[in-house]
Amino acid sequence: MLTNTVTAIACNARENPALSIAIDAAERRHRSALCDIARLARTGQISLDEAADLEAETLARFSGEVRELELCGEDPFARLL
Repeated sequence: MLTNTVTAIACNARENPALSIAIDAAERRHRSALCDIARLARTGQISLDEAADLEAETLARFSGEVRELELCGEDPFARLL
């Protein structure tokens, strides 16, 4: 069984419009990065192995950013400044 070491989520996107906006912005950046990686691989500027590594790194960054935002560890708008 998987367990979560976080005791409780301090807030969620439904209750916090600023959080929802910040998560949406993070998702747009993530999708844009994936499109860039795909274009670089398609045009032969990077290898498929490099593309896979970059995709994994991008996903890890996105997941970490969303986790931080959901835990309200910082003001969601601080990233936009």
